[in-house]
Amino acid sequence: MKEECWTDAADAWRRLVARDELDERAYRGLMTCHARLGERSQVQQLYQRMERLLQKELEAKPAPETVQLYKRLLSP
Repeated sequence: MKEECWTDAADAWRRLVARDELDERAYRGLMTCHARLGERSQVQQLYQRMERLLQKELEAKPAPETVQLYKRLLSP
């Protein structure tokens, strides 16, 4: 991500999400990459998926930092 290689970074974050579907840090990284690549619909889909998984598995909501990032990434 530091080198702004968003596709490569997204692949790395995707692997982390695949290992642990409840890792919000990995979702935040992946959402950031998709936003940088102009893939806003992917950002929305990822957030909704994570939100459902957290509710189902942990009866929890996304962390405030995740919600803030999501809103920032989708703001015009």
